[in-house]
Amino acid sequence: GLELDVLVKPFSIQRLEARILRRIEADREPSRLRLDPLLQTRDPRLARTLERAWRVARQDCPVSIEGELGTGRRALARAIHAASPRAGEVLIGVESSALGGASGDSLEQELARLVSSAGRGTLLIVEPESLPERVQAALQSELRRVDDAPRCITIARRSLDESAREGRLSAELLYRLSGATLELPSLRERTIDQLAICTSIARRVARELGLRSPTLEPGLVERLSQEGFPGNRLGLESRLRSALIRADSTGPFESLLFETSEPISNPAERPPSLDLKLLERDTIIRALGHAKGNRTHASHALGISVRTLRNKIREYALR
Repeated sequence: GLELDVLVKPFSIQRLEARILRRIEADREPSRLRLDPLLQTRDPRLARTLERAWRVARQDCPVSIEGELGTGRRALARAIHAASPRAGEVLIGVESSALGGASGDSLEQELARLVSSAGRGTLLIVEPESLPERVQAALQSELRRVDDAPRCITIARRSLDESAREGRLSAELLYRLSGATLELPSLRERTIDQLAICTSIARRVARELGLRSPTLEPGLVERLSQEGFPGNRLGLESRLRSALIRADSTGPFESLLFETSEPISNPAERPPSLDLKLLERDTIIRALGHAKGNRTHASHALGISVRTLRNKIREYALR
């Protein structure tokens, strides 16, 4: 017979959309995680991590995804949610940028709204150690107060235990977020996948710019590998985008890809057409990459406040 799927009012448009998508996919449930191209691998170690992620997704326990900025942490979190029993519900993010400038009572109200919006879905908590103490206290209070709490998936540069030992994460919030831990390697560690990843990212960036996709020879990727892929995917996207934009007017793509970032002393030598927004975005990505995602260190290197950097990250969707 016909199986009814009932939503009780009031409900959000996001929840309705998620429920519809779940019904559409109901007859073709994946046997594995639906993975972002960055996470498709031939590396046995990462393959085992992703196999474990598939099993964890079905177990409905808290999950912590550790790794550097740009390693696919958010993509893996979305894949786990999509493969979980909560796939028909929404995934809501909790991070400094999502809270904006909320303070005092408005902060508690905004956190309550986020947790309530997640409902029986998934709460994605980004870099919990970077949340101010008051935010951490309000979050754990909300999670404790809600009877039917959402599942928590955390993405962080460092382990939650380490953050708690250093006093950057409250003990109670640690207990609520602790569960299965998945570690994603940096791009520099994924030697066997580097050519495929670089080629995939280059094609996508070129397509977004409306340009012909460049051919990345193994030797070129090896040179990138020797530099350590700072920023991982974000750093590579920035570098490829900058080189592709300038390739027609200032030189061949390959030389621009490895061009030094030294300032141009003669204004006449300055490239004729550069988008200032793209330059700012690329600079922020590189600073975050060199700081391994640490916003405080990156903001110091850029000469701006952490709050300004946070706003720029939100503006350019560098999350």
